[in-house]
Amino acid sequence: MPHDPNSALRVYICCTRADTGFATELLTCLKTYGFDPFFSLEDPNLPQPPKEIVDDQISDSDTVLFILTPDALNDARATGELETAYLQGKRIYLIPIKQISASEAPDALLELPFISFHSNTSFASNLDTLVNKLNANREWIQEHTRLHRLASNWQKNRKSRSLLLFGRELDAASQWRKNKPENALRITSLQDSFIAASLETFHNSAARRKSGAPSLLKTFLTAASICVMAFLGIQWHSSEKENTRLIGELENTNKTKTHLEAVQTRLYADVRLAPTPGTSELLTRIPGWYPRTTSHLGSIARIQLFNSNNLSDEYTGLILSGELLGEAYKDKAYILTPTFNRSDASQLIASSEPENSNIHNAVANQEFQIIAAENSEQILTAVVDSSPARDYPVNLPALYGDTEFLAHGTLWQSQIKNHDQAAFSLHEITSPLPPGGRPLSFSDIDCQKFSRIKSLGRQQNISASKMLDPIGIITLAPKLENVSNETRASKLGYATLATSRLSSEDQLSYITYEKDVILPETGSAVFNLVTGKIMALHIGSTASTDGPFEGVSLVSLLNEVRADLSVPTSNLNSVCESE
Repeated sequence: MPHDPNSALRVYICCTRADTGFATELLTCLKTYGFDPFFSLEDPNLPQPPKEIVDDQISDSDTVLFILTPDALNDARATGELETAYLQGKRIYLIPIKQISASEAPDALLELPFISFHSNTSFASNLDTLVNKLNANREWIQEHTRLHRLASNWQKNRKSRSLLLFGRELDAASQWRKNKPENALRITSLQDSFIAASLETFHNSAARRKSGAPSLLKTFLTAASICVMAFLGIQWHSSEKENTRLIGELENTNKTKTHLEAVQTRLYADVRLAPTPGTSELLTRIPGWYPRTTSHLGSIARIQLFNSNNLSDEYTGLILSGELLGEAYKDKAYILTPTFNRSDASQLIASSEPENSNIHNAVANQEFQIIAAENSEQILTAVVDSSPARDYPVNLPALYGDTEFLAHGTLWQSQIKNHDQAAFSLHEITSPLPPGGRPLSFSDIDCQKFSRIKSLGRQQNISASKMLDPIGIITLAPKLENVSNETRASKLGYATLATSRLSSEDQLSYITYEKDVILPETGSAVFNLVTGKIMALHIGSTASTDGPFEGVSLVSLLNEVRADLSVPTSNLNSVCESE
């Protein structure tokens, strides 16, 4: 049957073992866009598959991407796969990722189209160009693959007549050959011979049937008159069921389309890198870091809050799904944010004793330090806010710039103060999130951190020689614009990803990690680069000038909120036990 236009485009990625890191990254991104990418070296620890299997994989693909590096040009297996793709008439794009001179590449290779990932443009921009190229003439390309497969099978079976095209398939193949797009793939001689043989067989069969057509028509009309009434009775009921089924499929298609548009919006975000010298190699070893990072850009927002003097300031926070807070809140979204900045130069002291909860110390030039009671998970003592309800503007700087939506009121705030502000607060989002906005759910929370310590009921010392997890810190930065010869920060921003490593995970309510070359905003998301799960909110540095950064455990913070919002007799479980 002719190709289904809704099926995914199959993309074969050809590379050397040295380039599997980049190939895996590209494969992950293409999957996010709805393609079906694959390559024969997905597990570099396994031996190379036999050539027959690789040839079949290339034959089943619609497009072949050749990761072009000096290593690839000197790899007989990689160049052999490229030659196989060329002989099969496949659409081929070269993907240069390293500097290569024209003298190193054969002349025939230089004639092939390419999309460079070794340029001044960003990964997201290059990926966008590649996606547009892959989607060009998509249906015609997929039919090219299908007909090549059918023609090859026909040739392998001594050109058996039983394997030729007929009926609608033959009509579709004839139109496909006739309507070849400009600059599209060449139609191979095998495909052309296959279609021509099918047409010849059809014309010969039609001539033989022509003399017996009247008697056959009479027999058909007699049988049809007997069956027509029964068929009409069944048809009405079948069409009713079919209509219901099609409505359901349309709804599912629209949901999928909305989801893919949201993913695409996040992938297009401007993400800049600021790795420390000691962690610059992390991103070359960890496949999938880019889509994991961009998936959080729909969850990291800025909210404009007001102090007791009715003056506003912007703070960074996380958009949460209400299911994280309890059953009564599951159908809504909320934003959780620290309501203090690093420049406030305060020391926050967490205590389980209410009379100590308002302690704060404003010492000039002192950086933040979170002090938690030993062996205690409690970092905040919280009360429900009794202040008047008001609207707070919220935006997603890395996605939409100054496009705002609203949060309303204060559902929860911490009793511990930083000057005249609660240290943390929670606000309900009342406006629909823009496309790309994504409330965090249970699957986004890192429940592995701190769980080992909780089960033992005591702190553990981590060996200094133990290599702790690599992490990423996403901070939002405003772009600068010139207004009347003054440089001002605009709401249209970008995201910066800093890479670091955990320094310790032996506390119940916070973690420490290596200081970076940038100073992230308070409220920046701290996540595991390997799993993508968020483990903490960045709050600043320890009191020591050379000390590491600190982040408040998101699990501990959510558990505080859940406990304060629940009915006293409900015995609400920890957020990690409620998934």
